[in-house]
Amino acid sequence: MLVVVSRERAEAREVDRVLAMVDAGVARVHLRRPGLDAAGRLADLLRFPPHCWPRLSVHGGLPEGAPASTRVVGGHLRGADRGVAGVAPGAPLSASVHSAAELAARAALPLAYVLASPVAPSLSKAGYAPTLPARDLLASLRAASRGRGVRIVALGGVTADNARDLGAIGFDGVAAIGAVWDAGDPVAAALAIAAEFAAGDGARSDALASGPPRG
Repeated sequence: MLVVVSRERAEAREVDRVLAMVDAGVARVHLRRPGLDAAGRLADLLRFPPHCWPRLSVHGGLPEGAPASTRVVGGHLRGADRGVAGVAPGAPLSASVHSAAELAARAALPLAYVLASPVAPSLSKAGYAPTLPARDLLASLRAASRGRGVRIVALGGVTADNARDLGAIGFDGVAAIGAVWDAGDPVAAALAIAAEFAAGDGARSDALASGPPRG
């Protein structure tokens, strides 16, 4: 599973690139616009054609009066958010978390997945780096979400160079910002990250299926 998170401001050719990513199989694209209110986030969403809305998530959600057709759009909880408006039952709800305590605090919410960060030094936030190894962060979040079916997606410093390792240690997906949008070809960069993650995840699955070595 690859999640591509947008820049904080809309960019030239962003719509075309997001459509290409969705058409190529990128699982989800998050629209992250901290400078916009709910009405602005709706206007931002409406730049994209409706056929791709089921694969989009809006950070902070949409206004209560958003058109019914937008109820297929996912919502993402930011920081201290405890809920978002405009997310219909069945549309994915996600959240940003940095610790098991943050995930546990949202135990009552029907989260489909969380973006767990940072797993490596961030490419888009100077000085933002992990406080514990990615494997340990994953283990703590698995414990905090046991029995809830919440997928754990790695974020923060994710690149094609480390996506395979993140898949191999057991993350359910990876999310990227800078490694995609800083690339000369963001679509190709996204697909490269997705391919590397899938290779690591596949190797882990094969190892689990084969069981412990004999002898």
